[in-house]
Amino acid sequence: MTELLNRPSITAHPGYPGLSWGGLSMSKEWVINSALNRWGLNRKKRIGATSEMIRAARPKTQAEWEDYYREHGIDDAELDAIAEELYAKREILRAEIEDIDLDSCRDYVRDVIFRRTFNGYQAERDVVAELLEHQIGATLKEAPDAWDRGYGVDWIVDVPGRPLGVQIKPPSFSEGPDAHRREAELRAAHLRFIDEANGTVVTIVYGDDGDGKKKIRNTESIATLQIEIERRRGG
Repeated sequence: MTELLNRPSITAHPGYPGLSWGGLSMSKEWVINSALNRWGLNRKKRIGATSEMIRAARPKTQAEWEDYYREHGIDDAELDAIAEELYAKREILRAEIEDIDLDSCRDYVRDVIFRRTFNGYQAERDVVAELLEHQIGATLKEAPDAWDRGYGVDWIVDVPGRPLGVQIKPPSFSEGPDAHRREAELRAAHLRFIDEANGTVVTIVYGDDGDGKKKIRNTESIATLQIEIERRRGG
């Protein structure tokens, strides 16, 4: 995800083109993609560094990309092996679905609304209070509700000049089968903020290394914020 959006020339990702993709229904794709992510079958150690490879290849067509990947990534036999491993997970998924009852759904709905919402709220404030404000040397204020809902801006840096917005997200925001759609919607909202509020948005991604301590993952965003703050302060 782009951490800094302040140029009208940036365009939003189109997201999913329709109700089907690659010959699969959206529902079937969701199940397969969830399993692919869950069992790590699309990790770098399994399929290679696809993002780096496609930048190196600079293909003009999908066919060019396929040829390059087969030469520098993994071959069809290895791709089929991943597909067969994925196919073997069907019975696990089927058994888990059959095990879901009404009480499981009731518990999950409450867990999402109460515990997870509160934990996310608290984590965001921990990032702001303990990490972000300290590192950028400026105070953040909660954005107006209209900006939160309409522009995807959680916080505003308390500096003069054009609005400097901050969006704080966990790494899970860019994971899962709906990640492209969520990112496209957020990017479109940030572009509206640029056009309608003449502002700038920096996205902060936080997480932990298993020790429970929050850390800012995309540390380059701190430097971006500091540059924007100094610019507004006339530095």
